[in-house]
Amino acid sequence: MALDTKGISQSICRIGIGSLGLVGMTVAAQADQLNVRMANNTTCNIAAPHIAEQMGIYKDTGVEVNFVSSAASIPAVAFLANGDADLVMLDPNEIYNAATAGQETSLIYEVMQQESASLSIPAESDITSIADLKGKTLGLSSDRDTATAAIALSTADLKIEDVTTVVVGDSGPVVARALRDKQIDAFVGNPEDVAAIDAAGVSLRFITPLLITQSIGNSFAIWDERAEDKREAVTKFLRGFAMANLATQIDPIATASMCAAVLPEEWEDPSVGWAIFNNSIRNLNLKRTKHWGELQPDIWAAYQEPLIQIGTHPAFIEPSEFLNDSFIEGANDFTTAEVKERLKAWRAANPDKLLQ
Repeated sequence: MALDTKGISQSICRIGIGSLGLVGMTVAAQADQLNVRMANNTTCNIAAPHIAEQMGIYKDTGVEVNFVSSAASIPAVAFLANGDADLVMLDPNEIYNAATAGQETSLIYEVMQQESASLSIPAESDITSIADLKGKTLGLSSDRDTATAAIALSTADLKIEDVTTVVVGDSGPVVARALRDKQIDAFVGNPEDVAAIDAAGVSLRFITPLLITQSIGNSFAIWDERAEDKREAVTKFLRGFAMANLATQIDPIATASMCAAVLPEEWEDPSVGWAIFNNSIRNLNLKRTKHWGELQPDIWAAYQEPLIQIGTHPAFIEPSEFLNDSFIEGANDFTTAEVKERLKAWRAANPDKLLQ
């Protein structure tokens, strides 16, 4: 039975600056409404929808995006089941769990074609490999990082029982102190966590195995029976998402400036803002396939084996049972020239917002 989250979630309306008035662009008389639940819509790790909004893509194509938020304790897939969200960002474990449970959910767009979580140690640590972690203490940003830690350990024939794990949270100063005082020997968390630790004075060195870094991170999923009804709005959203990610590769300065304008709190320390943004555009959200968001059945098949070995995934599921690639063509239906035109227009309209 799906969890009833009616009344728990709330919609946070998107931040808008209006159309840039590009020649030949028309605004739909009535915008398509789309409720989207992101893994985190307040970080430049996932800057694309904010950049698309800043460039006027969503307004000009007639889609109004509302971000849905909730308590972390509510399973993300429940928002699809109950209709509280039309599109939800899920991590690989959530995708596999939904497929295992027979929930009518399909992955339609790979957001991060590299896992966001990493395994790091203090730069001056004597630890040189995963095997050296045996008997050590691993700090986790949250309980959800346990699976990442277990998979990383499995590459050195270690089990989660071979280490001590403790949830230390994502406060940079707190985790930095735990590392400095040797309360923990290594840390598993996301890029924004690592940036905050570095800003707190502890430099880190990564020992993340390839099995983790080459796996797929967060992806967008949809409830199957609503896929056709929402196809137009979802395609518009994903097209804007893809255009924004291309824009980061063309003009990092302008797109970082857009992100800083929307999420100024993440840029209070410019070095932290740039660290998060650069990791986003050079690693996490970098396209590793021919098309933006293109699905990779071979990777979704291969990554199940270690999960089965560590007991977090019961049995192999054919990727065709939970992948739906019918949105990819529409999401990539734009030209580089269009993106460059929008970047040029934003720069001309916002010279005061450009980062130096």
